[in-house]
Amino acid sequence: MEAGRALGRRGPGFADVEPSSYPVDASGPRCERVYARHSRWLTVGQWRSIGVVPYGSSLSDQEVATLLEPDGPNGTAYLLTGNYRAILDYNCSNFYALSVGLLANAITRR
Repeated sequence: MEAGRALGRRGPGFADVEPSSYPVDASGPRCERVYARHSRWLTVGQWRSIGVVPYGSSLSDQEVATLLEPDGPNGTAYLLTGNYRAILDYNCSNFYALSVGLLANAITRR
């Protein structure tokens, strides 16, 4: 598996990373169809060990994250943390949660 390199910036909820193919784990506790699009949950340290490194991130190696490729393999990809799950609890849509997270990142960068 080719090592990934990070793209973009880390925000309050997630960090975008280079796309790749990772096994999907559809056993999310809520929103089964939404979580079916996410990879399995790994610690950030485990993601780093397989070459996925959050860009400009201060995520600890113990924090748990999942990978989402909203446009499919070879598109933009995002590492999602617990903040993303909180957004999904409010509105169970990857498009909604991703929009909220990207807006939060843009506000944070200002």
